[in-house]
Amino acid sequence: MSLRPWSGRAPGGLVLRGLIKLAVGAAIVWIGWRLRSGDLLSDTDAATVGLEPTAPTGWGTALIVVAMVPVLLGAAQVVIGVLDLVLRRRVTGRVVSIRERRMGDVLPGIVQEAIFERRDSGLDRRRSRYELVCHTPDGPQRWTIRSARTRRDLAVDAHVELRVSPIVGYVASARTINPPA
Repeated sequence: MSLRPWSGRAPGGLVLRGLIKLAVGAAIVWIGWRLRSGDLLSDTDAATVGLEPTAPTGWGTALIVVAMVPVLLGAAQVVIGVLDLVLRRRVTGRVVSIRERRMGDVLPGIVQEAIFERRDSGLDRRRSRYELVCHTPDGPQRWTIRSARTRRDLAVDAHVELRVSPIVGYVASARTINPPA
């Protein structure tokens, strides 16, 4: 189980999702600001919804406060994604394991069935990812592989050189240096 933020996400995708959250949050802040300043509701609109025409409403302030959550999350995603794109590093080591992982797979099986399986079809619709564990000079480390081609090119006990992102733990590329015996 990884405690990294946005574990295994591709940094480019993380930047894109962060920009979308920033745009949505900024639009909500703009609407809240207009509500707060009284530009959005005319006197007749305010009277129609039961407000005093000149009374300030707290709705604008509430919208601004609520919109700060996606704005801050989006900004954090953009910063982490850009850092991971820029700070990628090369790591060499021996592959210890490659396992399929899904959200919540550390929970007992009966709990997973209750939470994640669809009642009508019995199918588990969680997206899977693969966790790569390597023994490196710094000790055992784990990363996430999303590319099926990269995963197929790796084998347990092979010596590999990986290009990884340090924050979210994403394997950008992998090259086998010495195949397993």
